[in-house]
Amino acid sequence: GSVQLADLEAFGKEICENRLRANPEKTWDGIVWAWNKLATTASGWPQIVIPRADKRVVYVRPWEDFPQSLRDEADAYLKLLSGKTIDEEGPLRVLKPSTLASRNYQLRAAASALAASGVPAENIKSLSDIARLEPMKRILEHVLHRGSGDHKAEAFNFANVLRAVAKYWVKVDEAELKKIAQICSRLSPKNKGMTEKNRRRLMPFNDPETVKKFLNLPERLANEVRASKTKNVVNAVSAQIAVALAILQAVPIRVGNLAALDLGEHIVESAGKIYVLFAGHEVKNDLPYQMELSKEAADLLAWYCLDYRELLLGCGRIRHKLLGRSRDWQNLTTLDINPDVLPDVEWDLSRRDPLPFADNTFNEIHA
Repeated sequence: GSVQLADLEAFGKEICENRLRANPEKTWDGIVWAWNKLATTASGWPQIVIPRADKRVVYVRPWEDFPQSLRDEADAYLKLLSGKTIDEEGPLRVLKPSTLASRNYQLRAAASALAASGVPAENIKSLSDIARLEPMKRILEHVLHRGSGDHKAEAFNFANVLRAVAKYWVKVDEAELKKIAQICSRLSPKNKGMTEKNRRRLMPFNDPETVKKFLNLPERLANEVRASKTKNVVNAVSAQIAVALAILQAVPIRVGNLAALDLGEHIVESAGKIYVLFAGHEVKNDLPYQMELSKEAADLLAWYCLDYRELLLGCGRIRHKLLGRSRDWQNLTTLDINPDVLPDVEWDLSRRDPLPFADNTFNEIHA
């Protein structure tokens, strides 16, 4: 007969109780996840969902758990940080959208921590309920002591975010602001520079052989793609990874800038050399950025754009650019996804002649 939920649960009990695997609970959890995924996505799969305990500890509650007045005030504060609201006593530096999204999350996390400390969520009605001295202390104490491990750095970040709210929005008096600043100072990490975790992660690079392998990785990936007899999306992705690594080895840029690279805007040829340029408003420190791209990285980028990029069909911010067909840098387009529509990028195939697909198959692709 057909499989029943009782059969699946008996199978799980057999795995866990008879210790058929080294970590049977983890094995069963993976089976449950995969089964439930197939039950909702695979045609013909038994429509049985196995109950799965959610072991996650949720620290951040949704905005809907709090009064609308708090959410409205948070939105107004973020508008101030974005520069859309003018306040003579407001912060001097305008925050980028990604930082504003982080601030929005941090405000929600702070309210959640206060609620977890014992304050009813419905009583947290305004930013002054989280960004005054006493509620701040409750929030930070909760963050410091929840879960396992050291949360001092996390508490320090919370303290600084709430200090800014207290100063620029709640506008507490100087005496209270001074006490808040003292708390921030007490939470400030004593160790400067890289964390112990990051130092350990970089230790393998003390080995010259590891460094050599790392520096040769882009070319090795490219050679594996070149050795393939077919051009397909899988190889195109591998080629793109090779180019991304080569660029990062040549010019230290943030991943967001790497993903947003537009060859018509950020890649410039001058006197036979190729440069990566970013305007000040595109980088975190607001300073214009310019670095030369190594010949090896430039050659890989040209190879990728000419031979493989069209298979991925992404066209960056300019959605209907033609793909370059020569080694003229000005005719090349981009490496990136479209930041306006996230991973859903579009290339109008009718703009390319001949079309890479059979006539009338389709005229645009979302990838």
